[in-house]
Amino acid sequence: MKKIKYVTYLLTISIIMNIFLIHNVNADMLLMYDGQTHIYKEPPISLVVKGNIVEGDIPPMVFDGNTLVPIREVCEAMGAIVEWKPYTKEAYIGMNDSLIILKTNSNQAWVNGEYQDIPMPPKVINNKVMVPVRFVAETIGYDVKWLSNERIVMVDVAGEGNNQKDIEEDIIDIEDEEKEDILDKEDIIDIEDKEEDSEQEEKIDIPNSDIDFNNKIPKLPTKLATVPVVIGSDKDISEDLPSSPIETVSHPTTDIISASVLESVSDGSHLKVVASSPITSLEHMSLDGRIVVDINNANMKLPSENIKITNNSFVKSIRASQFSSNPKVTRIVFDLINQNDYEITMASDRMSFIVKMKKSVIHKIELSQNARGDILTVFGNASPSVKVSRMTNPDRLVIDIPNSEASMKAIDEKVQGQYVKGIRTSQFSFDTFRVVLDLEGQPEYEIMPVGNNGTAIQIVAPTFKNIKYLNQANSQIAVLKPSLDFNIKDIVHYDDYMNRVYKLTLPGDYSSVYGQGIFHIGDEKLNYLQISNNINNKTELTFVENKISAFEIYDKGGYFVIALLKPTEKYNKIITIDAGHGGKDPGATGNGMKEKDLNLDIVLRLKELLNNNPEIKVYYTRTNDVYPTLEERSALANEIESDIFLSVHNNAYNGKLKGTETLYFPTAADNTEELSGKKMAQIFQNNLVSRLGTNDRGIKERPGLYVLRTTTMPAVLVEVAFIDNANDAQLLKADSFRQEAAIALYDGIITIFEKYPTYR
Repeated sequence: MKKIKYVTYLLTISIIMNIFLIHNVNADMLLMYDGQTHIYKEPPISLVVKGNIVEGDIPPMVFDGNTLVPIREVCEAMGAIVEWKPYTKEAYIGMNDSLIILKTNSNQAWVNGEYQDIPMPPKVINNKVMVPVRFVAETIGYDVKWLSNERIVMVDVAGEGNNQKDIEEDIIDIEDEEKEDILDKEDIIDIEDKEEDSEQEEKIDIPNSDIDFNNKIPKLPTKLATVPVVIGSDKDISEDLPSSPIETVSHPTTDIISASVLESVSDGSHLKVVASSPITSLEHMSLDGRIVVDINNANMKLPSENIKITNNSFVKSIRASQFSSNPKVTRIVFDLINQNDYEITMASDRMSFIVKMKKSVIHKIELSQNARGDILTVFGNASPSVKVSRMTNPDRLVIDIPNSEASMKAIDEKVQGQYVKGIRTSQFSFDTFRVVLDLEGQPEYEIMPVGNNGTAIQIVAPTFKNIKYLNQANSQIAVLKPSLDFNIKDIVHYDDYMNRVYKLTLPGDYSSVYGQGIFHIGDEKLNYLQISNNINNKTELTFVENKISAFEIYDKGGYFVIALLKPTEKYNKIITIDAGHGGKDPGATGNGMKEKDLNLDIVLRLKELLNNNPEIKVYYTRTNDVYPTLEERSALANEIESDIFLSVHNNAYNGKLKGTETLYFPTAADNTEELSGKKMAQIFQNNLVSRLGTNDRGIKERPGLYVLRTTTMPAVLVEVAFIDNANDAQLLKADSFRQEAAIALYDGIITIFEKYPTYR
């Protein structure tokens, strides 16, 4: 579905007064640009982004009828990422899937792979990069309004006005942009074949005793079919039903200007929507994990149509749309983490209302048996949302119901079910009700709604066999060998870590040994395991992870154990390597070359060298021509807890400069004996210059570069050579030069790990 964007302005009396008090005096400014000093005599201009005054070292100013604003302050206030490349005089602006590249003294901008004319080139004024606000803001989805009397530039999220034909459903689904794959999915990771000694197995708690792969399916029915466990409460829960409709009171059209979590309520259960004037009426309903509120006679003027909510146990996000233009209806959708009841109260002045989330009241639990097997049904004032986790030693299922409380007594009873042998309930925490089912064996389960106020966990016999889950210190799966001479070294590993999928392909068709199906786990690391045959009719074990893990397989004689480890538990040396730019972002261009292609070529050559060194584990942000966002690049390195981060780039500066330089983020560790970005930068710089013979431009601090300042380990960005310099370009065009660059980087990696061991 098309994304719907909306015009929004937020100008309150307080903002105008603050601006008036601050800027009621006109003072001349001395400006340095284009190599000369100028006197700027225009009255001051104020900048308001999404309802907030933005102030910086230099205010907005007018040049030739265009309003220029400081790039970093305004773009970051809009939620964009900014990087300034001083040598090429280029500004990179990234917002969601949009990428803008602006260059000083150029009347064209690079926008998502195409050139567009701009009204005025960016200028460097008093060492601040200033850009035309209207072009930048409108290109990344914002509107700009000029209030001439107050001399205020207003920047707010833009929209598509009355384009109602784009609204294709009653409930507006604002879909997440699909992330581009940043890994070559055919890149099968070669895992070094080596035997682990008993000390390492003991370190990660690999079981040494025999595993009972009992595939016997208990018969039905059992005593539970005729003697179910039913606990309930006589509490009248009618009081917990949603509130009655809000009274209608006619008022002029209002603007909806704010929707947020009310911070004064500590548990995050109160959500507040604010209007600019009294609200006429509203209607609301709960549907499929959402609360939908339609505000009649109202314009949608929120700063954003999609607000992410963090650290809240009730709501994931708040979405807004101009659901109807005639009549005017603003729709607010609260995306819930779990389905909960709620009530709505209107403020006495009708300029706001509160959506109060209620805890689910669990008033009945029934453990019984049907033709498929044991079944647990939980009833509340709405269908409870459940989180099921598997635990072992002994086997059990833990069913947590968040944001809930029970209106009945706790129980602890033995039962005679097909798989279920006991049931326990408790108020596990202030806002979580827990049910524990004690099991004999490891059955599968399915979760399904029951009517309007129940959720069932159906226990079923598994369709797979000879596979057992062990939640030791690490998530582990024990698998019976199909034969005693089965060699675990014949298992092929494929790690699609960016999609959190890990596949083990066995050397043949073992469906008669393992069956097929899904084995739900639900622990911290592993969501579920799928057992199936691939198109080559070979048995595959596909692990869908909750976190990126390193996999290790241990031969235990009659079976083998698959352990999911933290990468740092398996590998002593870990590096994340980033080929800069990519996809729609070409990087610098010059002499018939694109920087993104050179960066990737060098990284792939480096990859070939590192593939032959099993002591170093490497994660790549991309291995083909795709565009991972800056956030994705640093997030990958941080999640796997990489030891070092290396980003490979090439430089440009109007053809005037040449040579190699390395950039780093300065930290306190620079002045200690431990590894830091500065020390790492010097090692790479020395290796590159020595091997390539390029001009040594030294190492430089770059605290503003996103991938350097957001990674949590020592990180550097190398600029191998200048793509727009004739001499450097000739070097870069040679395969031998790019190969030498890869070798220099490889040698630098080896030196770093030798000089600064991880001691793991």
